[in-house]
Amino acid sequence: MTATRIFHSVALFDGISPQVRPNCWLEVADGCIQRVGGGPHPQSGEMIDLGGRTVIPGLIDAHVHLAYPFTTRLDPVSVLAATSQMKLNLANCIRSGVTTVRDVACTPGLMRKLKGWVEKGDVIGPRIVCTNAMILPPGGMPEIVPTFPWPISLLVGGQAAERVRTPDQVRDAVRRMVAQGADWIKTTHTDKSTWMNRPDPPVFDDTCFEALVDEARRQNRPVAMHQLWVSGFRKAVELGVDSMEHAPLDALADEDIARMVDAGIPIVPTLEVFASIVNLPDWLDTAEGEDYLCPEPLKQTRGILAIYREGITPEMAKKGYYDDLSKLPRWFSVMMENVGRLHRAGATVGCGTDSGGAAFAFFGRIHAEIDNLVKVGMTPFEALRSATAVNARILRLDDKLGTIEPGKLADFVALDGDPLKDTTALRRVRAVVKGGAIVHREGV
Repeated sequence: MTATRIFHSVALFDGISPQVRPNCWLEVADGCIQRVGGGPHPQSGEMIDLGGRTVIPGLIDAHVHLAYPFTTRLDPVSVLAATSQMKLNLANCIRSGVTTVRDVACTPGLMRKLKGWVEKGDVIGPRIVCTNAMILPPGGMPEIVPTFPWPISLLVGGQAAERVRTPDQVRDAVRRMVAQGADWIKTTHTDKSTWMNRPDPPVFDDTCFEALVDEARRQNRPVAMHQLWVSGFRKAVELGVDSMEHAPLDALADEDIARMVDAGIPIVPTLEVFASIVNLPDWLDTAEGEDYLCPEPLKQTRGILAIYREGITPEMAKKGYYDDLSKLPRWFSVMMENVGRLHRAGATVGCGTDSGGAAFAFFGRIHAEIDNLVKVGMTPFEALRSATAVNARILRLDDKLGTIEPGKLADFVALDGDPLKDTTALRRVRAVVKGGAIVHREGV
């Protein structure tokens, strides 16, 4: 039995009430919240004064790619930098108040390594829910993810994308991902390319999609579907998946939204990954970039930023994968409108950053995604709930996470300021508690 801790002098947002209650306290023991109260606090146990700061539930990022090293080469310097960058990705989650993530594409071997680092205490990082590799057809989106030859596969612990052709191969891939620790199963439906001057990618036929969902159900695993166009949105509703990842870049019909809401399927729109390309991060050239990237990844990412600023020529697009910047701003505007309409219609909208999903999607910036949710029409309370209680429900962890109440895991974050009045408070994380342990402290 662990010692009791009393976190006192707290302004509490519990993730349930749309208000911050002043002068509260939390009693924590055995990694869980034992009691929550107001007024005079108990005097037994270790006293931790949070100085009147606002305490919110630990944030949950429902869509990340932790193993992305922010490097694009396989030279020795890049390979050596990859481990340091992955550890920084984990640490930056915690630094930003994220105590739980769902990783939605990683080789099984790397995922075991990442989880091991956190569980053994080698790295301070969030608890991880994972899909292991995504399951998709040869050439399917994301086309940029290769099938690794066996020496590379051995080095990185398998494939990040299991590319299969038949229903039987799909079922086998689902079983292998589960056997290697997958909590979710992920597939994709994107039949129109977002890359400059690239052909449209293939998608599974119905027999493969149906086999994937059926086998996932047999294995008691929920299914997440990556979809970027209305065609994929409709397929996700037809199949009855358990979460949609991203949001369509073309306009949804009212009937599409009604069917999705009636089906009760949540969506994690990941607006910031697209915003980071539409609005290139000028701050990356400043010292702030060093907070997010190790030296070699920072150098290479700044190089990509320079290329995007200068413009992509058709010749360059023939040799590599580049976002179509002539179309993406218009697509992104439609995506934002879609998410606003979904929210107004009563859809369950979660919060995910897609950190690691693109060159400028950095770990430690969940506040930017919460701001995007406010931009589409959510109140700060609703947006903050998306990143806490709503995400916990989507990930099927709401019996343990998402709110601050007795019996839940003691995951919470102390901020300077009230995020229900001013979401910039989410940029001022002063302490992070995960499972009752103080895993980050700054000026407290």
